[in-house]
Amino acid sequence: MSKFKKLLLSLLLLLFLISLSTIRVLSASEQNNLPSITVINLIRSKELGHEKDNLLQSLKDQWKVTSDAKVNATWLLQYSVLEDKQMVNFAKNKMPNQEFGLLFEIDRNFAQKSGVSYKGQGPSYFSDGLLLVSYDTNERKKLIDTAFKKFKNTFGYYPKTVGAWWIGADSLSYMQQKYGITAALKASDQFNLDMYSIWGTPFSIPYLASKENEGLPAVSFNQSSKVVILQWAARDPLKGYSDPLYSIQDYTSKHYDTSYVDYLASTFLKSPDDNLVFGLENGGSVDVFQKYYRTMLSIAKNLEKTHKANLSLVKDYSSNFLSQKKVFSQNNYLLYKDYKSNNQAFWINKQNYRAGIEKIGEDIYLVDLRNYSDKENEDFSLLPNSQGYLRVNEDSIVDSMTNPQSKILIATSSQELTVDAKDNVINLSAGGKQIVEFTKNKLELVQNKKTYNFTVSSADINLFEILSVIFLVYFCTFQIIRKNLRQTFFFGFLLFAALILSNSYLVNGSLYNLNLIFDKKELLILNILPVINSLSIANYIILFQISAFLLLLILHFFLFILFPKNKYKFIFYIYLLFLFFVFAHVPYFPLDRSTYLKVFVVFGFFSVFLYIICILLFFFTRLKKNLAISVGIVSLILLILGLSILISRSKYILTPFEINALEVVKNEKRDVLLVKQDTSINPIYKAIKPVLYDDYTFAEKLTETNWQTVVRPQDHVLKIADYKNKLIFVPRYLGADLSAYEEKKLKLIKIFDNTQIAIFEKI
Repeated sequence: MSKFKKLLLSLLLLLFLISLSTIRVLSASEQNNLPSITVINLIRSKELGHEKDNLLQSLKDQWKVTSDAKVNATWLLQYSVLEDKQMVNFAKNKMPNQEFGLLFEIDRNFAQKSGVSYKGQGPSYFSDGLLLVSYDTNERKKLIDTAFKKFKNTFGYYPKTVGAWWIGADSLSYMQQKYGITAALKASDQFNLDMYSIWGTPFSIPYLASKENEGLPAVSFNQSSKVVILQWAARDPLKGYSDPLYSIQDYTSKHYDTSYVDYLASTFLKSPDDNLVFGLENGGSVDVFQKYYRTMLSIAKNLEKTHKANLSLVKDYSSNFLSQKKVFSQNNYLLYKDYKSNNQAFWINKQNYRAGIEKIGEDIYLVDLRNYSDKENEDFSLLPNSQGYLRVNEDSIVDSMTNPQSKILIATSSQELTVDAKDNVINLSAGGKQIVEFTKNKLELVQNKKTYNFTVSSADINLFEILSVIFLVYFCTFQIIRKNLRQTFFFGFLLFAALILSNSYLVNGSLYNLNLIFDKKELLILNILPVINSLSIANYIILFQISAFLLLLILHFFLFILFPKNKYKFIFYIYLLFLFFVFAHVPYFPLDRSTYLKVFVVFGFFSVFLYIICILLFFFTRLKKNLAISVGIVSLILLILGLSILISRSKYILTPFEINALEVVKNEKRDVLLVKQDTSINPIYKAIKPVLYDDYTFAEKLTETNWQTVVRPQDHVLKIADYKNKLIFVPRYLGADLSAYEEKKLKLIKIFDNTQIAIFEKI
């Protein structure tokens, strides 16, 4: 072969290799720009409804279908599964290229291994014991630490992905900061499905969660929890709002075939960072996996084959999502045409609001509108959820599911809805006529000439910081006036000690979203003080907490600066001791037969230790006066500590949802019938207790109304008489509820409902 031919063949071979490399690069680039499907499988233990199932065989069967489909999936393992050596060995040795994470559902074994009392009182699926929010905040951390330690001992690393129908923002932030998680699975929006309502969160799309609330998107990446929220069982944007079984997960219950899943996928998978979750819970037989799970994987593989989506592990998807430093993907709005009709739905998810619009025939309605701008705390951020029903609800302006009358007719048109997006402004139109304009902080109903603004309306308030600044300024002034550094430090130490002691009770949060914490002693004092009608309930509590410390400064000013030679300085010290007594609190621990001896021994040793110090002080000074003073001080300390152990181990709380309901009662100025449920199963509260559960007289005090309890009998039909001009107060979060039948029978109309509490009056 001539040199020319050899050179020509070499050039052709080089061009071929360059072309092949280019194709691969372009193909990889194309793959990176596709939306993602993540297959997530939930693996529960026997205690969680699988007592009769062969879970090892179920795992093998599910893995075989997964492996045959050549799919890499994310498997979330519940704690007790990690103790099953056979299942763990199979997962580690027979399931290559898979991601393993943690499923945070609590059974008795998990609680016991964490040193936590299991709170569930009903079936395993009841939320009173199953979820992290069923427990106090310290108990949540114990459960989390136990699970992560067990996982690392099992797999040698910490997981990146966790999941449950609901976890909670405080737990997610703790897991992210301590263990570096990047993603969490939750249930998509559903109203009262299988005893769970998770309502008002971004509609079926991934987002970065707020630090304050798992159900709300963050204001920005830097202010987020750094955890990507993925949603199980994405809902049909039209029918799925009122019936969550219209979803990618449960479509067979509506007798739809796989074309429905493809149809939904075309709506949810448009932009590179979009995501759909496929997957299945364990416990099924090989027939179930072959019939249903294999079908789901086939759909996913077909979407991958046709270059409509990638199949990704959750850790890879969340890592890529976080690298974008965005709260939402590009596809933060959905325009959807019904699978079997010409009706349409439009959903938009913004950092500051969510809106849902439906076109039924020619009528176009605003059916759902949520204000996200204030990033309110979750209802159970501090107070444990003690009920079998889980109710998570984000505050609504329009919610046609819970209140059908609230939906707004915004336009009529025979033409289809269309969307135009330009320069961060999104316009929804029909037949060329603009209907709604959406911007970052505003929604304008063009034809109705109505505008909703979504900007942060509340400021953060931290009474401890405010009072600390006041104290600092005061004692700087005191030093300038008296020029006595010794006295300044002495009084400053005493006053700051009282302030630090009260820190866990002082208001800290958004001004209109306050969890108000009380000690039982503080509640007694509040019940004595007069109510100031012109103040809201929250402001009244804030004024009380500020006044308690401002009075201390006033006493000090009059007795030590203005009239330094008076004989009444003892009043200041008595009041200071009173503040110490009011705010003295010990962390919660059980005080019963199992702990009486331990507590008595520890308290006794502590008492002896303090009195020995008094004796030593007398031994070195030989002054009886010092002995008397030191013994008196120690006795007071022990008295305060003893009383705190007896009555101040638990804290009491007034949550934002309770305060909002009480404000309605206060404004109505009518007597109240408080509905209680007649049941042998009572809520379990330990470290944190709701004020209204133990004593509704505090509600009487705050609202200046008369309250009376009525018991809903075991047949669940409320029987009341003489309730005209009275309010019917139904605390669902404490176990009470009313059915539609009862409402109709008693001729009641709802005047307030925040999901946790409903208030009715007679029509």
